[in-house]
Amino acid sequence: MSNFVFFVKAHATFLFAALLAVITCFVVPPSKAYAAYIDWNTIAILFALMAVVRGFEKCGVFKKLGDFLTSLVSDTRSLAIVLVFLCFFISMFVTNDVALITFVPFAILLLVQVEGLKPWVLIFIVVLQTVAANTGSMLTPIGNPQNLFIFSKSGMKIGEFMLVLLPYTLLCAALLLAGCFLVPKIKLNHNSMEKDFIKSKPRRHKYSLLFRYALYSALFAVSILSVVHIIPKILVAAIILVTLLIFDRRILMQVDYFLLLTFIAFFIFSGNLASIPEIKSFLQNAVRGREAFVGIAASQVISNVPATLMLYGFSENIKNLLVGVNLGGLGTLVGSLASLISFNLYTAEKKNAGKFLGIFTLVNVVFLAVLIVFWAFLKA
Repeated sequence: MSNFVFFVKAHATFLFAALLAVITCFVVPPSKAYAAYIDWNTIAILFALMAVVRGFEKCGVFKKLGDFLTSLVSDTRSLAIVLVFLCFFISMFVTNDVALITFVPFAILLLVQVEGLKPWVLIFIVVLQTVAANTGSMLTPIGNPQNLFIFSKSGMKIGEFMLVLLPYTLLCAALLLAGCFLVPKIKLNHNSMEKDFIKSKPRRHKYSLLFRYALYSALFAVSILSVVHIIPKILVAAIILVTLLIFDRRILMQVDYFLLLTFIAFFIFSGNLASIPEIKSFLQNAVRGREAFVGIAASQVISNVPATLMLYGFSENIKNLLVGVNLGGLGTLVGSLASLISFNLYTAEKKNAGKFLGIFTLVNVVFLAVLIVFWAFLKA
């Protein structure tokens, strides 16, 4: 029973998407048209990027970068800036969830060793990391799944895409920096901190690591060429699949296939909705001209990735939808599924869910409110 409960909690979004898809199948019976609902290019490139990023993560690339940067700081405020902006910038290239999986445990391991650090400060820094990952990732097409989907479907050029979200990203960077200055200054003792890291560093043969770095760097470059429409996405997914089957099969077992299945389920659900004239007309009227606000609101309830997949086919202003679903990652804990990663990592370590949720909600609501006002100002 406990395994079942764990499965449901871990894959709640997939189960929700599958339920919606099954329900609409009774209204629109399965047919050959279902295959056309699914954007196989998005599925292919999402698989490719997840596999490559997982490979980099297993090589310890991000941890090594974190170790180096944190060794340069002398107090908790400077450390907070490094930890927060590591998530902010790394998420632009390896997605927000990978940034949090990598650097939230890293931050907790470091900060629990600081004498005199109050519990709220640790929570505050982890929350800022979460906001940083969700807002840094919105700048690039590969920063998060909803961006990858919109970029692949819309035909926008990469420069055009990034310019849409650049003002919000810059504002968030300024707000994050201001938030870091609320962290009290406490001098760090690097000697005691380094001992734990020495124990936790994996030992790999130097030449094996060099080969892995080269392999995943090449596969990442090929993936980026696919994102910018130079190489077909299906071909890239096939290349990466075959390469990993030969050189590193274990990575294939660590790809989040439930995320791919979630995309497929939502494609079927939204495709079925679009096949029902009355519902299609209603959703088009509800979304038209309100893409940003509907995207923000829907994200608070069902998360921004499902909101994107559901609303895209009924939106006329894709740029406004892009802004809405990215800003919608802020606010509630489910606004971005990546936020649940931070929540689970912190509460598993500290078991203080109530205090975390309080600080998380306060910080996220402040960020979201400022960004909505900023959006309204830019549109005025």
